[in-house]
Amino acid sequence: ALYWSVTTLTTVGYGDITPSSIGGQIYTMIIMLVGVGMYGLVIGNISSVMANANAIKDQHQKKVVALAQFLEQYQIPKHLQSDIFSFYRHYLFEKGAAMSDIVDELPNELQKDTMIYVHMFMLRSCPFFQYASDTLVREMVHCLTSRILSPGDIVIEAGRTGERMYFLSHGLVEVVTPDGHPLARLKTGSFFGEVALLRDVKRTATIRAITYCDIYVLGKDDFNHVMQTHPDFKEQLNRLMEERYS
Repeated sequence: ALYWSVTTLTTVGYGDITPSSIGGQIYTMIIMLVGVGMYGLVIGNISSVMANANAIKDQHQKKVVALAQFLEQYQIPKHLQSDIFSFYRHYLFEKGAAMSDIVDELPNELQKDTMIYVHMFMLRSCPFFQYASDTLVREMVHCLTSRILSPGDIVIEAGRTGERMYFLSHGLVEVVTPDGHPLARLKTGSFFGEVALLRDVKRTATIRAITYCDIYVLGKDDFNHVMQTHPDFKEQLNRLMEERYS
């Protein structure tokens, strides 16, 4: 029965098992129609996905062509053209369906409200803010500033006193020792430099961008300003720092 069902639903129907009664034939016809419908639905969905992917690719190609025409029209130097195309490859192809492309289609008020929750989610990825109140995290969100890094840019330099914490929204950075020996690579969703918010310490490693990176920065002055209205939470963070970094 299972063998017959599979061959019939997939419209193959070898014919080695056939209904012998009128009722069986009617039942088989119904199964065939269901199988054709399911087959058509699967093929239709696959075709739709492929068509949408091609449409997005075509849209990206049009942007690249328009960019090339613009650069040629204004005689932008070749070395600068190379940097611009490199950034566009990151933004259009590597970054894929960017969050901003989705949010930008919303009305301004909805954009602001949506991005607040996106940044709150990002902040809570750090143990510092995992159990903080929504009020506190909202206040921290308003302190964030965004930056775009080019490959090779130094985010943190070993030996300097830290004053900022960083959230890697997209891209890839490398952690290296003061003498240039690579230690690790941090991907999208990572955070680093959090110790600088609570302690005046020098950075022990250098962090530099490998690809184009979108990062959010939380400064120590802004952090302390918010902490003034949440003294209990600051004490909790100090205990956490002692447990993790002592």
